[in-house]
Amino acid sequence: MSNLPIANVDGLDMVLKRIDKAIRFNHENMSKMRKINRKVVNIYIRTLKTGSNRIIDYKKPIVVKGRSEVIQPGTMRKSVGTWVPNKSQSKVLGGPKVGRNASKYDAWFAHIVEDGNFPQAFGGKNTSHPNYKKFEKAKNAVQAKMQSMLYSELRREFKRYMR
Repeated sequence: MSNLPIANVDGLDMVLKRIDKAIRFNHENMSKMRKINRKVVNIYIRTLKTGSNRIIDYKKPIVVKGRSEVIQPGTMRKSVGTWVPNKSQSKVLGGPKVGRNASKYDAWFAHIVEDGNFPQAFGGKNTSHPNYKKFEKAKNAVQAKMQSMLYSELRREFKRYMR
């Protein structure tokens, strides 16, 4: 074993330190990553609220049997927003808020409207209402823009971090 040549690489320690720093990028910049992700997801949210694929409000309140609440016009549009599902990750989700994520406007019925799965009392399966597949259409419309913005923001932040 002692007959093997020993190679000495200049700058290897510096390269290894830079690699270690790059590995810690997401963990050390959690709040900055959330901010970037929220900025990107807000493109989708703006499209749902005010863009060409905006949610159209129903004209009158809806009373649902078995639930004590009345769904007011605009509830689904007002419930759309962003939230962090897991506080230990930088992931940010966007869409209609439901349950504990909804502070004031709970859109528990969003999946019914999105898929057109209305009860027989409302006419059964309906694909002709104005909000049918609205979330999917909005997502498809802005997905490329969101992806390019995410990549450019991450590139910029990574470059700043690695200085």
